[in-house]
Amino acid sequence: MGEFRRVPAGFDFFDQEAIEKKLERMAADGWMPVRAGRMFWTYKKCAPQKLRFAVTYFPGASELDPEPGERQLEKEELCAADGWRLVLRYDAMQVFCTNRAGAPPLETDPVPRVENIRLTLSRRLLASRLLMLALILWSLYLQLSQCLRDPVGYLSDVSRLYSIPSWTLLLLLSAFELASYFRWIGRARSAAERGVFLPPRSHRWLPWVILALVVLLFALSRSGDSFGEWLMFVCVLAVMGLAVLLERLLLGALRRRGVRRWINLAVSCGSAAVLVTAGMIAIIAAGIGGLFPAGEGKSEPVDSYEWKGETMYIYDDPLPLEVEDLADADLLWSREARLQESPLLAYGEYSQDIPLTGERSNYELRYSICDVKFAPLRGFIRERLIASRQDVVQDGEVVFVEHFEPVDPEPFGADEAWRLLWYDGYMDTWLLFWDGRMVEIKFYWQPTAAQIKTAAEILRP
Repeated sequence: MGEFRRVPAGFDFFDQEAIEKKLERMAADGWMPVRAGRMFWTYKKCAPQKLRFAVTYFPGASELDPEPGERQLEKEELCAADGWRLVLRYDAMQVFCTNRAGAPPLETDPVPRVENIRLTLSRRLLASRLLMLALILWSLYLQLSQCLRDPVGYLSDVSRLYSIPSWTLLLLLSAFELASYFRWIGRARSAAERGVFLPPRSHRWLPWVILALVVLLFALSRSGDSFGEWLMFVCVLAVMGLAVLLERLLLGALRRRGVRRWINLAVSCGSAAVLVTAGMIAIIAAGIGGLFPAGEGKSEPVDSYEWKGETMYIYDDPLPLEVEDLADADLLWSREARLQESPLLAYGEYSQDIPLTGERSNYELRYSICDVKFAPLRGFIRERLIASRQDVVQDGEVVFVEHFEPVDPEPFGADEAWRLLWYDGYMDTWLLFWDGRMVEIKFYWQPTAAQIKTAAEILRP
């Protein structure tokens, strides 16, 4: 066993009693703390000894301070006069020890003791949690707005679907920590007035449980990603990790050189931000350059052509319904299918178009198929699909007509059918509803009754 030993902290920053007992056990085993950290504490081998430890907090101190302040040094001198030796400083925490059995306790009055912890908690917790709460609420608002605008596209995309429960878990964690903070302040002050010290309650495992659940949800959301998409994600993680490492190294190096707290923070965070920005630009450029290959099942072009200075692509994806099922049209086609599926919805967008340089014809087709797996969502999805086209209204008057109107569903063999009314006439665009399946289909020609029946027979579940 070496001279130094790194041990998981195993306690909360403000759990004074747990810290003191842990340090006393380590000293009895022959290990003296020399460096503290968020996750690990470092101990140096020493002769086993029976020591008493005391943990105190100085609210104005920071781990970025190159040297302790004058008031902090005065406090440490007073502690030394009572027989307490400074062991280490870590952020706002000071750890003292003594081998004198008769050494008086460092803190006897619970009122200033509670106030010191409150001020330290406020600096470490309050501002960051309030900012986090605001960011989470804003992110949830954006996600819910997207879901309401395009519920089919959102709820069928697992990468977006799992973001709402993830943000909700983080919201509950931040709200719980803030509520616990304010609840402790009220109770601790009341107890201190009665001469009783009430320490903050530790919930150190709760954030890790929440984080594990968020990671699990993230893994589920990316379960369908290709190798290229996972490679891109690993590159993003690497850039973020390097930025954090750079920030920590700069913080320590500048602190040792005596750089002031706020200058240190600005330089370190600014350098990390520059690294993240440069890394993200490089990853985006690599993605555009095709260095992150798409996986199996992704729609890939089979050919391309130039049109007015732009590169256009031709696809040959399998489609459930093709123009050839409805009409005799032997033409060069581009068939594209975009599919996505979640535990709630399966959604596909299909198109069969003629390349812009090909022989012109009206025989083109576009349609989408939505299979709702979660029955309670069917009514909501149905309403949103019908409301996806709305008349343009100005000053309370309709200035342009565009909405779906109900029509006879019998020709389609559907439970319900709607047709798009546009401007002054009906378009060949329909919404068809069966039990659990919803289809929007647009013909670029005027279909016959037989073609409509054939299309419905192929598309219905």
